[in-house]
Amino acid sequence: MKFNDCIDMAINDIKKRKFRTFLTSSGIAIGVMLLVLVFGLGNGFRKYTEERFQNKDEYKIIKIDNKEASKSSDSEQIEKKIDSNVIDKLKNFESVNSLKSITKSQATKTKLDDKEGKSVEVIGINPGETIFLNAEINAVKTDTNRKNKDITDPIIAGRTIENGENNMVLVGQKYLKKMGITDFNSVIGKEFEVISEMPKDISSKEPLILKFEIAGVINSDYNYNNSIVVSNDTISKINEFYTGEKNFIENEGYSEVSVEVKDFNLVKDTAEKVRDLGYVTTDSVALAESMEQQSKIFEFLLIIGAVIVLLVSCIGVVNTMTMAVYEKTKSIGIMKAQGASRSTIQYIFLVQSGVFGFLGAAFGIIIALLISLGLDKILVNMINSKTGEGMTNFISFPVNMVLVTIALSVVITILAGLLPARRAAKLDPVDSLGCE
Repeated sequence: MKFNDCIDMAINDIKKRKFRTFLTSSGIAIGVMLLVLVFGLGNGFRKYTEERFQNKDEYKIIKIDNKEASKSSDSEQIEKKIDSNVIDKLKNFESVNSLKSITKSQATKTKLDDKEGKSVEVIGINPGETIFLNAEINAVKTDTNRKNKDITDPIIAGRTIENGENNMVLVGQKYLKKMGITDFNSVIGKEFEVISEMPKDISSKEPLILKFEIAGVINSDYNYNNSIVVSNDTISKINEFYTGEKNFIENEGYSEVSVEVKDFNLVKDTAEKVRDLGYVTTDSVALAESMEQQSKIFEFLLIIGAVIVLLVSCIGVVNTMTMAVYEKTKSIGIMKAQGASRSTIQYIFLVQSGVFGFLGAAFGIIIALLISLGLDKILVNMINSKTGEGMTNFISFPVNMVLVTIALSVVITILAGLLPARRAAKLDPVDSLGCE
């Protein structure tokens, strides 16, 4: 018997029992629909994550802390000095576009005219390096949710600090607002006092009072918007006040270094080189891998659920094919009497099982595509409203994934129909012909 004849017989049987065919195929369709949606969502999430990290400049930045990298997750992090020699090594990396090194401290309070500011983080920078990396500037410029819609420059009023200007300070826009100042241009050139005090129960040391001239105001869309920025020489004085150690940066090194690489694809290798130097790094690759890992776990659980639905639907296929064998017992006897072999009889029922799988898969894919149209719009609107991106679609259905799903459905239903098909093949022709 030819393959086309088996297909014709399978389709004729399906047409005769439309309702039973519908119920059997529905279970398969639900399982396939879930599988397709899961694959579509998972593939879309991976593409979105990849594009997001590759197209956002801020993900090209690697933060290096003055902590010693340890292979053991349980061990305490030990401070490791970041000195000028390390900075030179980082600058010599071919993948590095630019870097900045900073030192942190704290001031107890500040004064500007008749206004007083509370405790503030003090950032010491090397004016010979950039204060804001190009990646940071480009990230703000492309951020549609930024607070200052009309100004994307890092300095919203005044100018930055030049090399050797130890008497100049940059003040964060957010910090000035806390002091009750909103006219940022009015503070440029004014005297700004930075006061550092030791706790009275620890030391009776007189406060350190440093007076600066405000050079500029830092845009609230950038880092340090709630801090003040001074030169490294000044930060050394503040840290010397607290620790008693002279030449603080020379002896203790920088608090952290931010490295901007030329391309996102170079982030992982560059971070590994930095860790080889013995330092702890924070980079976007770790975040991307963490997000992908969580996505895979969620996707795996959904796939397990979809496979369970498919396997349960296979019970319906077994039941339907068993009924088909019972109903066609006499026809089987006639075919055997005409010379049909066991393999031919078995083949007929396996083909019919495969047709169930194909129909269920086709219906499931169509349903999944229809559902994805509405779901995709919801996801795109949610992402665009939160990120300001111009995304047009999220869910993605690769053609090979659809074809694999159809093939999987057909294979599973054929396996489900194997037991009834074997039973049909083993029927005795004499007993079959006598069956009503």
